[in-house]
Amino acid sequence: DDDDDADDDDDGAGSDADEGAGVGQVIPGSKKPLSPSQVVTKKGNRITWLVELGKPPFPTLFESPKFSIRGYGEVSMTLQPRRLDGGANGCCLTLTGPPPRPAGLQVMLFAGKGWNKRNVKLWPDGEDMVQNFDVPLHDRGMLLCGLVFQR
Repeated sequence: DDDDDADDDDDGAGSDADEGAGVGQVIPGSKKPLSPSQVVTKKGNRITWLVELGKPPFPTLFESPKFSIRGYGEVSMTLQPRRLDGGANGCCLTLTGPPPRPAGLQVMLFAGKGWNKRNVKLWPDGEDMVQNFDVPLHDRGMLLCGLVFQR
């Protein structure tokens, strides 16, 4: 396997732009800190997005800033405040990225608690990763979403 170093900690891979903006960082030319919904953070093989929901009625969807997964870039997440399978309560998280996708890239999406009880799945080229969650949004002001990846 010539990709042994890809399994190491991701700290040295990619540029600082891959890390996303941290809470309290300021947009160039702006004086105010970024809101949590504009912040994507990366630590090791986990990427998190803190979505600032506000109060209902919610928009049709919330969209994350673009980020990269080990150099595979222009990836984003969208959160829809309803399940796509017709379920009564919950939300849907979608992971989108351009083709071609790196071979063997596996991800696991999470929204709210319980992310460590799920397993990574192959993210096939040409398909979005879509996951419904039983996490109602009406009683919260923010929701932590994200993904864990392996390659």
